[in-house]
Amino acid sequence: MRYFRLEHNRRRLSWVVNAGRGPAERAVGLLWKRRLDAGCAFLLEPCRSVHTFGMRFPIDVLFCDAQWRVVELLDGLAPWRIAGHKAACAVWELPTGSIRALGLRLGDDLRPC
Repeated sequence: MRYFRLEHNRRRLSWVVNAGRGPAERAVGLLWKRRLDAGCAFLLEPCRSVHTFGMRFPIDVLFCDAQWRVVELLDGLAPWRIAGHKAACAVWELPTGSIRALGLRLGDDLRPC
């Protein structure tokens, strides 16, 4: 697991990013967690789709292309769901309500720094 900060449209945020880069880290992801803490994000890279099988809570999910532009936003993806985007190269998992709180929109630049 590698740790980063989050940058939104070239503005550094005080978020902590956990990056699951290998197959094992990506497979486990947020499983076994009771919640995703405010100010924490999970980055899956490379990745085009996610699932919430076995999770206990909904999450906000953002799909980014190779230039870190947001190509799809899912607000409150419920447990036991699958989501993906064909243009995605990375997926962000955030606490529910983060999309609205951060004012995230399609085309925004969202990257680890």
